[in-house]
Amino acid sequence: MNNELKFSKLVTEANSCFSAKNYKKSAELYDDALSLSPIFKDIKSVRKNLSKAKILNESSNNFNEGMEHFKNKNYESAMYLFSKISKEDAQNYKEAIKEIEESKPLLTKHMIEEANKEASNNKFGNALSFINQGLANDPNNKELISLKNKYEKENDVIQAAQDKANAEAEAEKYKPKRITKSDWIVSSPPIRMFTKIIIIIV
Repeated sequence: MNNELKFSKLVTEANSCFSAKNYKKSAELYDDALSLSPIFKDIKSVRKNLSKAKILNESSNNFNEGMEHFKNKNYESAMYLFSKISKEDAQNYKEAIKEIEESKPLLTKHMIEEANKEASNNKFGNALSFINQGLANDPNNKELISLKNKYEKENDVIQAAQDKANAEAEAEKYKPKRITKSDWIVSSPPIRMFTKIIIIIV
C-alpha cells in the first residue's frame, strides 16, 4: 500500500474516532497520517483536526477528572478542572458550567464545616485558612464574613496569650536568681569560717 492510501485510510479512521468522541485515538491516528508525508492535499484539514482532537481530548479528561473530584466532595479541585474545559467541547462545557454553579454553595458549606471543626479545637489560624478559601469562592457570603470576624478575634486573644507566655518565659531566663542564707552558708564554707573568727575576736 502506498503512502497516499495509508494516509487516506488513517485519516478516515481518525475521523471515525473523532466522531465517536475518542479524541485520544483520533489524535494518534492524525499524527500517524501526518508522519507519512506532509504534502498530501488534505494536510491542512488533518492538522486542524489533530489540533481540535488534542484540545477535546484534554477537555474531556478534565471533565471526567472534575466529575470524580465532585463525587468525592473535593469541590475546589472539581471547579478548577471544570474551569479548564474548552468552549469547543460544547456539551462538556455546558455541563461544566452547571457543575461549577452547583459546586459553589457546596464548597462554601464544606469550608464552613472545616473551619468550625478547626475552631472547636482552638486552631483558629487553620479555621481562618478555610474561611479565606471559602471567601475566595463566595466573597459576599455573610456567614463566612461573620465567622472570619469571630475567629480573627479569637485568634488574636490566643496569639496575645501565647506572646505573653513566650515573653514571660524569655524574661525568666534573665531574671537574677535570689540567693538565700542557706545557699550562702552551704556554698561558701571558707567565708563561714572567716565569720566565726571575726565573732571570736570581737
